[in-house]
Parts: sequence; C-alpha cells; structure tokens
Amino acid sequence: EQDLVTHRLNCSFRPVQCECAGCDHVCSYSKLQTHDRICPYKPIPCVQGCGLAIIRANMQQHVEGPCGFRLVPCPYAGLGCTEEVRQGDYLTHLECRAYAHLALVLARQDQLADRLDSFGSALQAAGVRTDETAGVAETLIASVRQEVHQLADAAAKEREKSSRLEKELSNTKRELASTTAALKEMKKEVTGLKTFVDEVRKREKLMEEQHQRRSQALASGGHPLT
Repeated sequence: EQDLVTHRLNCSFRPVQCECAGCDHVCSYSKLQTHDRICPYKPIPCVQGCGLAIIRANMQQHVEGPCGFRLVPCPYAGLGCTEEVRQGDYLTHLECRAYAHLALVLARQDQLADRLDSFGSALQAAGVRTDETAGVAETLIASVRQEVHQLADAAAKEREKSSRLEKELSNTKRELASTTAALKEMKKEVTGLKTFVDEVRKREKLMEEQHQRRSQALASGGHPLT
C-alpha cells in the first residue's frame, strides 16, 4: 500500500494541471513539457526583444501594437525624414530632431514659395493680367497653407497615437505585474505541495524502517521494537 502511494506521487502518467494562470489544461505529467511549449497562456519573452513577458496568445497583438521595439515611420517622412524609430523612442525622436524637422518644414515652404514665384513669372510672361495673376497666387497661397495645416494635423495625430500607445503599454505592464503576482502565488502553492510530499515520503521511509526493525526482531525471536 505504501509503495502504491509513492508510485501515485511519482507516476509519469499521473494527471497534472498546467501551472500557467488562466489555463485549465490537464494532461499526464509526461506530456506537461509538450503542452508547455504551445500553451497559449504561458508568458514568453517578446519576440522583438522589448524585454516584456507576453502571454503567447497575445504576442501578435503586442508586436503589432504597443511593443516599444516596433519600428514606426517618422510623421515628417513626407518632408524628407528617413529615420524609422522604435515606438518606445518615438517622443524622444521628435524632441531630439525638432530642429531638423523644422528645417524640413521651412525647406518645403521655400520650395512652394519658389514654385509660386516661378508660376507668377510664367503667367506674366504669357501676358496674363495682374489681377488674374493675383487671383492665381492667392489660390496657390491657400493651397500652401492647407498643406502646412495638413502636416501639422498629421504631426498632432501621431503624437496622440503615441500617447494612446503609451497608455496601452502601461496597461500591458500592469497586466504583466498582475500575472507575475499570480505566478508567485502559484509557486508558493507548488512549494507547499512539494513540502507536503516530502513529509509524506519521510513518514513512509520511517514507517518502512520501523517495519523492517520489527520484522528483524521477530525473525531473531525477540520482541518487536517500537
């Protein structure tokens, strides 16, 4: 009977439940590692290397969303900024490259102004009246202003998007902290269970030794030892 208890505690086919928080999968102990490699609830390191542990089932959403290592284009890419930055460094890039971005905006304005002057000169050379030239110029100026406003709006939207992604990242970190705390509690429970199993094994060993001593005493014709 004691051997049976020991076997049940150590049997490779004994049923065990996955230790990952939220997973209710039950399998034999021998299959636990196989399940662990595919468990959708298991926290694993971010595949892009941002340093966070993400639940396997949420990894795709993480790398395409709030991951700090996801590469994103600069909002001034349309003006000539060719840098791709990590999402976590997005605001730092905007701050560090503020003067460079301003230079790109001013350069674009100069280009548009040159185009406007060239167009006005071409109209005058073609004999278009001054009032007509002024009307065309006003139209072009309005177009330039609209383009500048669009650029400003795009930059504002990018900043808003960055702020929203930072909030998502903060929420992910809180969820990670909660998951970590749950794992710690589970580890405590597992440690307690192991301690209990060790105590049971010690008692079994003690009982077996006592049984052997009694058997030896009886075999030698003496009294059983207690």
